[in-house]
Amino acid sequence: SITADPRSATVCLGGKVTMTALVANGNIAKYSWRDESTLQEVSTQPEVSVITSGSFSVKVRDVFGCFAAFSKPIKVSINSLPAKPTLTLIKPKVFCDEDSVVVQSSLASTTPNGNRTSYTWIVDGQEVLKSFSRSFSYKKVGIISVALTDSNGCKAAAVSDTIRTTVNPLPNSPTITVRGANPFCADKNVALNAVGANGITYKWSTGATTQTITTNTAGNITVQAINGFGCLSKPSQPVLIRVNPLPTAPKLTANGDVTFCEGSKVRIVSSSAFKAYWFRSTTDSIGLGDDNTSIFASKTGSYFAKVQDDNGCISLASAPIAVDSRPNPTPTIIKQIGSFTLDAQGLGDENGYFWRFNGDLQKDLTTRLIKAKKDGDYQVQASITYTGVNIAGGKLVCYSKVSDAIKYVQDITFEGFSVFPNPSIDGTINVEVIEDLIGAKIMIYDNYGRMVNEYTVDKFNVLKRIDLSNLHGTIFYVKIISGGYEKVRKVLIY
Repeated sequence: SITADPRSATVCLGGKVTMTALVANGNIAKYSWRDESTLQEVSTQPEVSVITSGSFSVKVRDVFGCFAAFSKPIKVSINSLPAKPTLTLIKPKVFCDEDSVVVQSSLASTTPNGNRTSYTWIVDGQEVLKSFSRSFSYKKVGIISVALTDSNGCKAAAVSDTIRTTVNPLPNSPTITVRGANPFCADKNVALNAVGANGITYKWSTGATTQTITTNTAGNITVQAINGFGCLSKPSQPVLIRVNPLPTAPKLTANGDVTFCEGSKVRIVSSSAFKAYWFRSTTDSIGLGDDNTSIFASKTGSYFAKVQDDNGCISLASAPIAVDSRPNPTPTIIKQIGSFTLDAQGLGDENGYFWRFNGDLQKDLTTRLIKAKKDGDYQVQASITYTGVNIAGGKLVCYSKVSDAIKYVQDITFEGFSVFPNPSIDGTINVEVIEDLIGAKIMIYDNYGRMVNEYTVDKFNVLKRIDLSNLHGTIFYVKIISGGYEKVRKVLIY
């Protein structure tokens, strides 16, 4: 039989396998080793060393000239050496302090699928790590290389080329200064300013990259400095941003009709217990109301409110309440025109006048012009009726103030019949009678007694205006006939 050194009969290229013939006794005169591939004798010594792969057997001859059969062959394996490994950068070789470079070795060229390849990592000429991992991480300045041993135990012919690392310093951590109130209300914000060395930029935990940021988001905020190497400092001390929520917008209720006459008002009440600030429109701020939670609205507008809580935060605006204050008629002034007619000079509905005689309401007098049939004090109040308004019944009546009294005294010299102006410059005259004649006829005669115009008045309850400007002449006579009533007045037209 044969014994081998090493026992596996496997070595790496450059090594050798020494085989020794084992015999039972010492009467051996000759050894004959042969290469099984060529069947040629390769040695006659008791042991033989080989440096190439192959199968070998041996036979012996004793002193008596007898040969034993060839032994069972032994297989010798000479494994190739792996190629010089190469390094690949997984992370850059120039990096920031507290980061690292990551390099990766190539696989063993001899056993690329071998999972027991060993990597010896060398830094600055010193072995620092033996590992089965192809990757190596290093955090310092150094010169890195790797030696490789494949899964057959064969070392690569050479160590890899080196990679030199460079470690750049980190900038100092910046500080944060707060510009503005903190905490603050949710509709406001606060400015944060990063303070650090010159020539650096910043990276905020919010994602912003400017030196100053504004925020209205609650939570901790930090900032890091970035120097010219692109290295990021450690985060600054955090600043806790505290945001006070806005109070809930109030709901408004009107305690009464929101459409009314000028001079009236309606109370609008906020549902919130917080102090309310009132607005008549987006550009018309009223301020505080009549108390903390209500206001009396007397003018037209779209009223809304905002409330302020104990933190000083102001809510969003409430839904508005539209208030409609309708104008009253302008104050009336009574003027006597002609002999018997009083005119309420002011704006009111056609039959919206309320006359008083000596303080008593005269229900039958509702027009702007009335006849004063009795001597005494006359006053009037005008009204305007608005329809389609937002109140029950859809109708609103507004009144003027009661006018000052006018004292009327009838001029009896007119005998209940008056024509004015007389003379008339523009040819227009007014005819009035004290009585409410029914079906009266007004006849106009010229100076020659010829009737030139005739008019019928169904009810002579107000003065009658007549235009004589189209007639030729300067002297005319106005005659009124109604039943047994008949009177004539002379009028001059210039």
